[in-house]
Amino acid sequence: MRKKIKKILGSIEGIKPVEVKPYFYTRLSSKLDTIHNKETFYLKYERPFLIILVAIMMTLNLFFITNNNSNTSSDFTADIEELYFESNQNDIINLTSNED
Repeated sequence: MRKKIKKILGSIEGIKPVEVKPYFYTRLSSKLDTIHNKETFYLKYERPFLIILVAIMMTLNLFFITNNNSNTSSDFTADIEELYFESNQNDIINLTSNED
């Protein structure tokens, strides 16, 4: 086991350190600042706007659901046979009877 670990650590010795391009840290910090600014805008403006919009939509939905239930009445009753006889009296096939 120790030989394998020494072999692995020995393979690392030949690796050269990475050279960074000039002004790398300046470019990196500017990119991080732009990401931070976008996130700040989202947290400050977009997120509260979306939360308020969802709350308004939920209240409208609740209003229409409660308003719809109080105004509806189910006084209309009709049989399927009545509707069918009114439209197509000659096209009726009686499958429920036992007549030949």
